[in-house]
Amino acid sequence: MRMSSPISARTGAWSNVVSLPLRLAGKLATTPGKGKLMIELLLALVAVRTAPMDQTAPQSPPPPNSRVSPRDAPQNWVTNDDYPAGAIRQYEQGSVGFRLDIEADGRVSRCTLTRSSGWPLLDVTTCALLRRRARFYPATDSQGAAIPSTWSSRFTWRMPDMAVSPRASWAVVTSFLVDERGGISNCKVRRFGAVPSEPADPCELARGMPDYIGVLLHGEGEGIRLVTRIDTQQFETMPLPRYAPPAGEAVYRTESAFALDAQGFITACKLAGAEQIAPSWFVTCIPGLEYEPVSGGGEQTAHARYTMTFVRGGDSTAPGKSR
Repeated sequence: MRMSSPISARTGAWSNVVSLPLRLAGKLATTPGKGKLMIELLLALVAVRTAPMDQTAPQSPPPPNSRVSPRDAPQNWVTNDDYPAGAIRQYEQGSVGFRLDIEADGRVSRCTLTRSSGWPLLDVTTCALLRRRARFYPATDSQGAAIPSTWSSRFTWRMPDMAVSPRASWAVVTSFLVDERGGISNCKVRRFGAVPSEPADPCELARGMPDYIGVLLHGEGEGIRLVTRIDTQQFETMPLPRYAPPAGEAVYRTESAFALDAQGFITACKLAGAEQIAPSWFVTCIPGLEYEPVSGGGEQTAHARYTMTFVRGGDSTAPGKSR
């Protein structure tokens, strides 16, 4: 664990980064790398009755007419193991705004979301952790008696070392040969438009598919089959770049719609339609991507669609060549 320095002495805001090796081998369809999970705690201290925190020494019980303040560093309210496994598998990240009701004994009695991350699991986990671990010196009145109060801030779940994708439409066409046992060979990738740097090479993803997925894509019969995977991302105001779709039988197709906030986080993603052949393996949203933030800030939201299609092209055909 490593702790960063306070990011703002003027406002009392803190930034905390908790990291650990990326232990997702076998869980994600990506190449295990040197990435790390980070949980970034950004405490703006914008609450009613909230005072700047002492950045160098443990805090003492407050005097009369004091505002509520944490008993220990908010960085200690989260550990390396708190990132939900389900959120990791779906690459969920985002900022959660919250307001805590603090009782006169310093305990948290209620956590209210003031801004959703867009992911229910992250929202619920944030409030559960804060209610269980956050403790405060209560606010006091003019006589020094403890009184109830509130404390507001935000909490950001972030996975680093993710490809930063431009807000642009693009297509990736990955062709490979599949034998009847699911083995993958002769892979070739073509990119169209402003394609981001993928978390793993498309051919590595193809070769990393379980054999039973390859068998399903191959279909009945013997011999070598050409299979092409087409990934597209299209923002609602931008057309797709021109590319030649492969001929053949579409054996799997999924389409998902998602929204981005101004920070570049996916705030909502839902399956818009799919023909499932292996729903336990394929994901519905683009994995491992973080998008460019909106220049100039603001709360602008962008909407886009992502599709993934597998086309079975027939008997042995060299990938990349027209049939």
